[in-house]
Amino acid sequence: MQAFQYRGVGCAMVMVPFTQTIKLGFLSIGNYSVDVVTSPDVRTEPLVIVESRTAGPDDYLYAPVSYVNVERRGAGTEVFIGGEFPLMLVGCMVMKDVEVHPSPGGVVVVQPIAEIVDGAACHPGVYSYKFGVRKTLPTALEGEVLAHVRVMNGESVNRFFNLITP
Repeated sequence: MQAFQYRGVGCAMVMVPFTQTIKLGFLSIGNYSVDVVTSPDVRTEPLVIVESRTAGPDDYLYAPVSYVNVERRGAGTEVFIGGEFPLMLVGCMVMKDVEVHPSPGGVVVVQPIAEIVDGAACHPGVYSYKFGVRKTLPTALEGEVLAHVRVMNGESVNRFFNLITP
């Protein structure tokens, strides 16, 4: 850690969120713990690996999601995803469906399924490159939740949320 101090200027001590991606490869089914060797005081939730619902990878075209938010809404939980569709030479990309699957261990898997269409839906004034989609789960999730959103570039957008019971 490094800090700079300037005369006559106040300095706010703030926490800045950050993300560090760690590639784990393929893991067998089971419960794992994550230890941060350089920070033994850091506490993490167990990592639960469950059996896949299909024999192979899915075959969806995913939307280019850049943002995810999860929050409690009444008796349910709301997931919001947003991003910007790419400029297409022919046709345009639209959201076909958003599947949301709560999984064991506090993980919410989000599959933003897109498709490429052509026609009136793609004309300026009707079509917007920016998109935002809300999906409400009928059950209220509680505690720490990891939103895992599959995205177009073959990677994912992942973000932790602490859903406090009202």
